[in-house]
Amino acid sequence: MTVHAERLAVSGRGALSPWTWLAIGLGVSFLVPFAFTDVLEVPRDAYYAIHAMAALTLLGAWQRTQGVAVRAFVLHRWRWGVSLGLAAAAMLALVVTRTEDATSRPDALELAVSILWRGVVYGAADGMLLSVFPILVVYAALEPHRRHGPGRLAVGAAALLASVAFTAAYHVGYSDFRGEKLRSPVAGDAIWSAPTLLTASPLGAPIAHVGLHVAAVVHSYDTDLFLPPHGTGAPAAELQGTLDGLVDDFDVTGASAAVLTDDWTWMGTAGYADLAAREPTTVDDNFRIASLTKTYTAAVVLSLTEAGRLRLSDTLDRWLPGIHPRASEITVRQLLAHKSGIYDSMNAAVSALLTDAEAFLASLPPTLAGRVRTVAADFRRDPTTPVDPEL
Repeated sequence: MTVHAERLAVSGRGALSPWTWLAIGLGVSFLVPFAFTDVLEVPRDAYYAIHAMAALTLLGAWQRTQGVAVRAFVLHRWRWGVSLGLAAAAMLALVVTRTEDATSRPDALELAVSILWRGVVYGAADGMLLSVFPILVVYAALEPHRRHGPGRLAVGAAALLASVAFTAAYHVGYSDFRGEKLRSPVAGDAIWSAPTLLTASPLGAPIAHVGLHVAAVVHSYDTDLFLPPHGTGAPAAELQGTLDGLVDDFDVTGASAAVLTDDWTWMGTAGYADLAAREPTTVDDNFRIASLTKTYTAAVVLSLTEAGRLRLSDTLDRWLPGIHPRASEITVRQLLAHKSGIYDSMNAAVSALLTDAEAFLASLPPTLAGRVRTVAADFRRDPTTPVDPEL
C-alpha cells in the first residue's frame, strides 16, 4: 500500500486544531521529565516506562484524529525512513564515542536488558516525542503549502523549528539541563530529526534515537549527557544552596562540587573564576585541590595495580630510584597507608609553630624568619592583606 506524503496527514480532522496539538505536545514534553524526575524523583528505569507511555499515547491519539490507518501511518515511505534513520544512527553513535569517555559496563545479562530498555525503548520514545510528533503535526497543519518547492522549504523549516522547541522543552524538564548543557541536545536535534523531516516517515527519527541511546549504553554506560534523567534522586537545589553558602560563609572566591551515585550525577559551581571581570566559575574550570590530591593519586595507583602495571609490594626504588635513602625498603603499600616512616616535615613544622612559635622561628634561617614575622604582623593588623607569593 503506497501512501503519498501529501495524503498521509490531513489537517482539519478531529476536534482539536494542529496548533492545539502542538501546545499539548510541548506541555507533555516538559511536564513528564519535570514531574517525574524533579518533583517525584521516580527511579530512572521506571521513568522510562512513563516517558514511553506518554509518547505513544500522544502520537497515537493524534494519529487517530487524522483518519489514517496504523499500518499506512507506520509504513509510509518506510524504506527511505529506515535507510536515513540508520545513517543518522551511525552518525549519532560516532558523536557519542567522540564526546564521552568509555566507562565500565554491567555484566552481559544486565547490559542486554539495558540495551533493550534504555537504548531501544527509551530511544524510540524519544524519537516519537521530540521529532515524529511535532514534524508530522506541522506538515498536517501546513499541508497546502507543501505542494510547491518554495513552500516545501518553508514548511520543512517550520517543522524543524517545532522539533527543536520540543527538544528544548523536554530537556529543560531535567534539572541538570537548565544551563549550558542544553546546547548539546538542541544541536543534535537536526541530526536525529532529519530522517523524518525529509521523508515524513514515522520510523526515521526513532531509529536515529535508538542508535544514539544504544551507543550511549554500550560505550559510556555512566554517561551524564545521553541517558537522562541524571538528576533523579539528586536534591539539586539543596546541593547548590550548600555550595553557595560555602562561598558566602567562608568568603572564598569560588567552589566546585560533584556528586555521583549509581542513579544520578550532579555537578555544580559557585562564586567567580575572575573577580575583576565577575566571570562565574564553571564545572570545566581548574581548581587547586591541595591535600585531596592524595585521594586521586591513591585511586590511580590502585587502578594501575588492578591492571597489573605495578604491585603494592613494589619498593619506592623500583619506580623512583634514588629519591630517598630508604627507597629500597619502602613499599607502595606503605606509602598509601602513610606507614612508610618518611619524616612529615609539614606536620612537624605546623606543630612546632602552634606550640612554640618563637622556638620555631628561631630554627629558621634569619632571612626566612624575618619574612615570616613580616607576613604574620601584616595578617594580625589586617587579615585581608595580600601576601606576596615571592615571600
